[in-house]
Amino acid sequence: MTNKKRLAILLATLFLLALITPASQVAAQSCVQPPSGMVSWWKAEGNANDSAGINHGTLQNGATFATGKVGQAFSLNGSSYVSVPSASNLDFTNSLTIEGWVNLSTNNSNNGLVFKGALTNSQGVYSLLSVNDRMFFRLNGATDLWANTPLTVGQWYHV
Repeated sequence: MTNKKRLAILLATLFLLALITPASQVAAQSCVQPPSGMVSWWKAEGNANDSAGINHGTLQNGATFATGKVGQAFSLNGSSYVSVPSASNLDFTNSLTIEGWVNLSTNNSNNGLVFKGALTNSQGVYSLLSVNDRMFFRLNGATDLWANTPLTVGQWYHV
């Protein structure tokens, strides 16, 4: 990554790290109404456009599309990603919501899902990763939150 702040979106949707629910426990197979105040939404429906705003992304290093849990999904191979330029409306200060469907094809020690800026102690940096079969959220390079639910390869999870 360059010194410029940028957001690398590694999955279709960006919102709140809430809970992890196996897809077998989720009844709906279609998207719900987006919440009011949503800043960005990358649906991965054939492009990396922001359906809720102006933070359009571009596919990088061979990122493609595949069948998702709801519609299409970004298909990433470990080095591919979706890059979204830095924007002031992505610099959260009081609250942050990241939400999406996750289906890992491998469970490496570090599967990056969402990154904002460099992974240092600088203000405004956040990241969401799968680390050794657990979801992990880091804020400002210092505050770490770990999910309790282990992730199984090949299974959809709503995070």
